[in-house]
Amino acid sequence: MCIRDSLHAIGDRAARVGVDALEKVMDPGAGNPQGHTLAHLQVVHPDDQQRIGQLGLYLAITHAWAAPDRPYDLTVIPFIDEVSDDDLYRPDGYYMQNVYPSRSLVEAGGVLVGGSDAPVDDLSPRPFFNIAAGISRMNPDGDVLNAAETVDVHEMIAAYTINGARVMGHEDRVGSIEVGKRADLAVIDRNLLMLAEEGGFEAITSIIDTQVDLTVFDGAVIFERDGD
Repeated sequence: MCIRDSLHAIGDRAARVGVDALEKVMDPGAGNPQGHTLAHLQVVHPDDQQRIGQLGLYLAITHAWAAPDRPYDLTVIPFIDEVSDDDLYRPDGYYMQNVYPSRSLVEAGGVLVGGSDAPVDDLSPRPFFNIAAGISRMNPDGDVLNAAETVDVHEMIAAYTINGARVMGHEDRVGSIEVGKRADLAVIDRNLLMLAEEGGFEAITSIIDTQVDLTVFDGAVIFERDGD
């Protein structure tokens, strides 16, 4: 029997309740062939980060939210930590140390998949915006939200390709360019690896502006961008 489900957990209590429930039906260390997934994961207690990894859960994190946004953060952080407007992003605070802990979750054994929460965040799933945000967690002012939890470009690309195929149980057919798989692929107008390596706000912004030049679905070209 193949089960594909996603539990949505914003805060650390919700994440703990979700992991508690999944531990009752999963065997830690046995993999996650059912594709059990936790979505959002805005705050996760360090103990539960390790438990999530041990279960090999998939993590549908919307990285577009993983950057400082002072008006929003003022409605959240003061309810978790004792902070003022001047030290809202205090690095030793519980929130700042455990907000969107992507790298820690992956290092523990969790598997990132592309989250978007469309149409709540945006009508579009914005894959390139989310890829850039996962790499930098930076806002236009250069501020970074929990820099220790950035992930590399390879991890973010995998989240939108092979890991997405794995969570759906389709990795034998799609998710990577290999002999024997369906020719599902997109050609884009810039090198994400080079831009991520360059770093800095300008390079990351360039990732956000990535355009798809060509889309192939099951071997057939279904989209081709007009040149300009």
